[in-house]
Amino acid sequence: MPGYVAIELDKPRRLRFDINALADLEETMGATLPAIISGGVGIRALRALIWAGLRWEDPGLTEVRAGELLQVHLERGGDLAEISKAVHDALAASGLLRPGLVQEETSRPNPPPTAGRGASPSGSRRRRPSPTARSGSSPTSSGA
Repeated sequence: MPGYVAIELDKPRRLRFDINALADLEETMGATLPAIISGGVGIRALRALIWAGLRWEDPGLTEVRAGELLQVHLERGGDLAEISKAVHDALAASGLLRPGLVQEETSRPNPPPTAGRGASPSGSRRRRPSPTARSGSSPTSSGA
């Protein structure tokens, strides 16, 4: 397997994902790859994936230009399903999506709050008493 997938945009191109491409993608999207692809890929993510996957042979490519390439593809009769399949195939060809290689953030449940860390045993947070609610400081206390 060559590690890339041929894709027709403005011209024949080769989509390839490596560690640097995926790191750039995650930085740009502000999320991990599993989080990006787990909820269905929207237009913004698809454009970012194309940008990240083409930069290895077109280092000056911008996200805006990647969007323009997608638009050219559509105007020539292509569809986004073809692009999505090419992205999927290129990610698979990268070898970086093997189980266990990329930790899936969405599979880790948030642990419940523990007692002693600001939470009651029922899991709800306890409020601290206000300074005026402390014993001996109420306005009705005479102290004499």
